[in-house]
Amino acid sequence: AGHGWQATRGRMAGVFPRRQAATALTPLLLLALLGIVLVLGAHLLGQHTEAGRAMDLAAQQALRDPRWPTRRVLLVILGLVSPFALAGSLAVLVAVALRQGRSWTAAAITVLMGGANVSTQLLKRVVLERPELGEGVGNTLPSGHATALLSLGLALMLLLPGRRRIMALATFLGTAGALITLWSGAHRPVDPIAAIGVCALWAAVAVPIAARDRCPRAGRPAPTLAARLGWAGVIVAALIPAAIVLARVLARRPPGTGYAVTVILLVATLVLVTVALTARAARAGSVVGAAD
Repeated sequence: AGHGWQATRGRMAGVFPRRQAATALTPLLLLALLGIVLVLGAHLLGQHTEAGRAMDLAAQQALRDPRWPTRRVLLVILGLVSPFALAGSLAVLVAVALRQGRSWTAAAITVLMGGANVSTQLLKRVVLERPELGEGVGNTLPSGHATALLSLGLALMLLLPGRRRIMALATFLGTAGALITLWSGAHRPVDPIAAIGVCALWAAVAVPIAARDRCPRAGRPAPTLAARLGWAGVIVAALIPAAIVLARVLARRPPGTGYAVTVILLVATLVLVTVALTARAARAGSVVGAAD
């Protein structure tokens, strides 16, 4: 009987790490899949099909605020998201991680923010081309501003994992950044959608790197009520910027309002899904790391 119990324990010890590894791998694969689908879908459907370009243009015109003073303020806000501000934010986050003795997290933050923003510029300026159909506008996909703000939010989640307030901040930054680029008229709807995809892809790369640092808080489940309230705050963080832009569109009801409403809700949902999958992957990775 004793030998049978030892054998059973050995089999169980082999099963549970594999289950934990599968649990950690699933959100990473979903993040990568989401990123690929968004980037390729935005480029192929939004730029290379007549119907997609027509819907994209209709939504852009409906989302763009006609009042120049409002647009000027929005463009000033976007102007604050400069390469220097981004580099400064990256330096601060890396310094904090290193001060905490979390060198893998510092590397993950660098990979996430650096990879997402550099690849966005390469995709926009070198790799992707928008077919010229008499519009006189070149390729603007993916949106650099949307990538910068969402990648910053996701990097904060790697630095401070398991905190719902940080997740809410990441959600707000990602949603607000994407919608401001549309409200100001600086981008077409497919541009920030592709940017969300780029960030999702690099989050899938960065999370396993950060998981090499032991951070028990990321793997510790919160009490049920606290978890529900925390997730409610994350959802509200996406709804606030979405509601503001939605109210402005519905107040004017321009042609293409239906497309604009769809884009607003889609952007908020995609940012929420990206944040949720990143949080889930970070938590699962921490559990596997602790088990090892």
